[in-house]
Amino acid sequence: MRPRRIRSTIVRVARRPERLDSAFAASKPSVNSFSKNCEANGEAPYSFMQRCPLIAPWAEVWRVDCGGEARFTPPDVLSVEELVRAREYRFTTDCRAFVLRRSALRALIGRHFECEPKSIRFSRNAYGKLMLAWPRTNTAFSFSVASTAGCALLVIAQCDSVGVDVERVRYDIDFWNIGRMVFAEPELAWLMGCDRNTLADRFFRLWTRKEAYLKALGWGFMRDPRLFSPTGFDSEIPDAGINVADTSVPTPGEVFALPLGKSLRGSLAVA
Repeated sequence: MRPRRIRSTIVRVARRPERLDSAFAASKPSVNSFSKNCEANGEAPYSFMQRCPLIAPWAEVWRVDCGGEARFTPPDVLSVEELVRAREYRFTTDCRAFVLRRSALRALIGRHFECEPKSIRFSRNAYGKLMLAWPRTNTAFSFSVASTAGCALLVIAQCDSVGVDVERVRYDIDFWNIGRMVFAEPELAWLMGCDRNTLADRFFRLWTRKEAYLKALGWGFMRDPRLFSPTGFDSEIPDAGINVADTSVPTPGEVFALPLGKSLRGSLAVA
């Protein structure tokens, strides 16, 4: 099965032409100034963002609320290409979610480099991973974006390559057949060695761990995911909000679980 089809087994996004304005028709007006939003919401550039409890000096992980009605006027920070892409989404909720997470990403990078969010330029590598084209920096810097129904995760890190993934726990999928397309044999054996009560939890913990690692490598699912696996998958994944003794400097190949609540599973990886 092709990589894109593997991914769409869990997340299906349909698109059609849609007016961007309608995605925020019910929004309540608010201040769009980048600096004023930072001041009004503490560390958060926008009110729909919340920082995750990652206690590590080299990275910030932010959760973006993409569900319900967005209670803000979308900021004028997106590029022409991003606005075109937003209009291509079939459903208003998907259009709104894209605008929210891309606006949030620009705000975080803009604050990090002390530049206007709209001036930031992106590019993609050979495998489609979003990269920073401008501003250029001589210091280690990377970012990653992940989304699932109702929310998104953004991470900016002072390391060469970082990856993040988030999934909402579901019970209506074929764990075995999907697992055979994604997981290596030892991973698959560990996954299927549990009872039905813990199968979904173990599957999504392993999935987010795997995808975050592949995203950190810069490949995603464009290469066979069964060939690449972070070590220690059969042990408890360190919780990035609790285990902080060794997080002052990230170690290549390191993966952390993100504490996101009962219905979400997320992982952060360094390659």
